[in-house]
Amino acid sequence: MTLELRGVAAGYGIVNVIDQIDLTVRPAEIVTLIGANGAGKSTLLKAISGLAPVRSGTISFNGERIDGYSTAARMRLGIAHVPEGRQIFSGLTVGVNLQLGAYLHRGRTDERAATLAEIGARFPVLQERLSTLAGNLSGGQQQMLAIARGLMAEPKLLMLDEPSLGLAPRLVTEIFEWIAHLREQGLAILLSEQNAWLSLAIADRGYVIENGRVALTGSGQDLLSSKEVADRYLGVGIEPQNGPGSPDNELAKRLREILGSRSN
Repeated sequence: MTLELRGVAAGYGIVNVIDQIDLTVRPAEIVTLIGANGAGKSTLLKAISGLAPVRSGTISFNGERIDGYSTAARMRLGIAHVPEGRQIFSGLTVGVNLQLGAYLHRGRTDERAATLAEIGARFPVLQERLSTLAGNLSGGQQQMLAIARGLMAEPKLLMLDEPSLGLAPRLVTEIFEWIAHLREQGLAILLSEQNAWLSLAIADRGYVIENGRVALTGSGQDLLSSKEVADRYLGVGIEPQNGPGSPDNELAKRLREILGSRSN
């Protein structure tokens, strides 16, 4: 299932937040969006899922134009959106949150049970806490729940907006390992992430968004190795893989392991 955007403009009120966006996500591929806060990354994801109106251009999924479809219709085609800030239902249990993720498949009881069992195997901490109120989970567990809820919809394309926001480095590493594992299982992933360095490290391709437009695109490794990208988007003191001054910490070490495993 391939996602294609051609000349897409979208925004709120009379203002276009993104303009003339061309973007492609193919099956079993991680595509990452990087850029400054306010560049339009979240709006781009919302335009794809139907939460932000498209003013011009086209969005197609598996060859079918969808920019006029409702959010529910896009979900039925296999697009799941995990928004920034988790947005779980804190007053409901973990189990109910997961079941709500499968709402569109509510008539397929056996399949829903099988999907829930698969999610439980992938996220055992959630399986152990199905009867716990979601609001009582730790921040990392809540992020796991948000991703797991998206997976309950059995998507073909999973869009993640800032999945590492507010998490400790150890949990950030775990989240990115899960994302890389999902790609290995054939899922297409569109990732908007504040940790540009780590997101490019696991990405097949990346798009740099600047002032609502695509400023640069390339493979994850090419962008990660670009001095221009490092200087402008990866943050002070963060340099490309193997570059001088690369931070020597556990997150960086784990990143090199991920990179090494992908190149083998």
